[in-house]
Amino acid sequence: MISFTLTLKHRYLIEFLLRVGSFKELYLRNSDLSQSVAPQSVAGSDNSASATLQKPPASLSWLMWTLGALLFLIGFFHRIAFGVMAEPLTLEFGLTATTLGTLASFYYYSYTAMQVPVGVMADRFGPRKLLTSGAFLAAIGTAIFALAPNYWMISFGRLLLGGAVAVGFVTMMKISLHWFALKRF
Repeated sequence: MISFTLTLKHRYLIEFLLRVGSFKELYLRNSDLSQSVAPQSVAGSDNSASATLQKPPASLSWLMWTLGALLFLIGFFHRIAFGVMAEPLTLEFGLTATTLGTLASFYYYSYTAMQVPVGVMADRFGPRKLLTSGAFLAAIGTAIFALAPNYWMISFGRLLLGGAVAVGFVTMMKISLHWFALKRF
């Protein structure tokens, strides 16, 4: 018999098919799947009649989504605020137009490069851990950017900041998919 590990993508597909109702009998008969993704039945109902995956309370769901949205907002602020900081940065560090453009692009390099790994990490570690570590690294990146004595440190702060806030949108989508009803996604 071929055994496989049930990934989160497969779990969501199975959950969707269960909601549709076309895959329920096959799902409940297969012991490997039911042990890997154990559905919680509604109290007072029999497991074979109604297998539904319970969602967290709405208040907790909205709180987690709001935290992800705030990290995304912080990232958006850092993207836009660079235009305001361009002249003071040029005067403070003696930047040319080329080095200023390179400094601005460090944020986008790490932000873009982190999109796929963040999706994988969100599936593996969950949105709460990823959101917490992303916010912590964003705070460190902001502090490095604010206190940097030279061009290389300010570039590193900008690079770290871009990679850290990349988790904001992905975790918001993950929380929406996993913690809310499908109609809210």
